[in-house]
Amino acid sequence: MADEGGFEELRRLGARSVPVVSRDDRFVFAQVIRDVVEFLGLGEKTSPVLSPAELHARYDHVLETIRLVRQMPVDKLEIRLPNRPRSWRMVMHHIFQIPTAYLDMEEEGGTLSRERLGVLPPPEMRTSAAIADFGQGVRARLNAWWPHVADEDFSRPVPTYFGETSRHEMFERTVWHSTQHTRQIASLLEQAGIAPDRPLGPNDIRGLPLTDKNLRRGVAGASTRLGEVYERLSLLTLPLTRVPPSPRARGEGWGEGPLGRRALDQSHTSS
Repeated sequence: MADEGGFEELRRLGARSVPVVSRDDRFVFAQVIRDVVEFLGLGEKTSPVLSPAELHARYDHVLETIRLVRQMPVDKLEIRLPNRPRSWRMVMHHIFQIPTAYLDMEEEGGTLSRERLGVLPPPEMRTSAAIADFGQGVRARLNAWWPHVADEDFSRPVPTYFGETSRHEMFERTVWHSTQHTRQIASLLEQAGIAPDRPLGPNDIRGLPLTDKNLRRGVAGASTRLGEVYERLSLLTLPLTRVPPSPRARGEGWGEGPLGRRALDQSHTSS
C-alpha cells in the first residue's frame, strides 16, 4: 500500500493486516468474499457459478495461455510493477505457482498456506521460456489430477491460511486468481509494445467473479455489484501478507476498531 493515509486508517481501525473493508469504525478482513458481502449487506449470492468439472475445463484453457508468457522479452522480466515489490517475472511465475499450491494441498493434505502460494521463482528460472516450461508441467499435473477426483465431493471444508472454506470455493478461487494474473500479463505485453497472442476475452471469464473492464460490460457470470467488490478489493494484486482466519471461520463477529467494543489483536508478516 503506497498511500500513507491508508496506513493511518488501518491503525485507527485497529486492523493489522490487509485486505480490509471498513465502514465507519467497523471492518472485516476481505479474504473471503462471502464475509465482505455479508458485512456490506449486499444480499448477493457468492457460491461458485461453475461446477468443479467446468472449473477444471476453464483452468486448462486459462493455463493454455502459456503462449503469452513465451511472448515476453527477457529484457522486460525484471521491470517492477508500480508501487509493488514484484517484477514481471514474478507475476508470470505466480500464475503457475497458484495451481501448484492448490494441487499440493489436494495431493498431500494439510492447510493451504500463504507461504506456499507466494513461493518465488528459483534463481535459475531467468527466462520467459523457462517460466513457460514450468507452466507446461503444472498444466500437465492439473490434467493428471482431475480424473482421479472428478467424482469426489467438492462441498467438504478445507483449511486455508484465511480460514475454512469449501473445496469447491477454493478451486474457484484458484482458477480466478490465475485468470486475473493471466489478463495482467496480456496488459504488460501491450505496455511492452507487443500484441498478445489470443488473450483471454469475455467468454473466458464468464461464470467467474471477475469484471470485464475493457468492454465495460460489468460482470461475466455474477452480479455487477459483486464483481465490482472483487475488482475494487484488488484481492489478486495485494502484497502478500500472513492473515488470520476470517471472523466467520473463528465463529466470531466482525472486528471493530478502538472506538468499538473490541479490537482484533492480530499480527502479520510480509512473505
